Amino acid sequence: MTPFYQTIKLMFVACIMISYPLQFYVPMERVEKWITRKIPVHKQTLYIYATRYAGVLLTCAVAELIPHLALFISLIGAFSGASMALLFPPCIELLTSYAKSELTPTLWAKNIGLLVFALIGFTTGTYSALVEIAKTFA
Repeated sequence: MTPFYQTIKLMFVACIMISYPLQFYVPMERVEKWITRKIPVHKQTLYIYATRYAGVLLTCAVAELIPHLALFISLIGAFSGASMALLFPPCIELLTSYAKSELTPTLWAKNIGLLVFALIGFTTGTYSALVEIAKTFA
């Protein structure tokens, strides 16, 4: 192995070691708040650490047990990414405009167009990801 290849591998490991805790921060913050509200004080630390360990072990198990992780990631991206980026914003705008009594035909038309586009993207992305997964098992 060349020194350049070793350097790239070390940089990749460093990126994972930095990004994993950052991605895990928000869900664990929510779980810790729930634990501090529901669990007695003398048991909170145990539950928090057990939850952290379980989350790390669960993500490692998913990474190891799914044979084609890239296909699974594309399925999750097509399913949830399309929902969060394309489907929810028009719905939220319609709801907030309705609450403010500011719905207009132009606003309806724009958001219905976005929702149709979102449903097409959501459906085709999820379908193509499922087809690719099915090809690997056939």
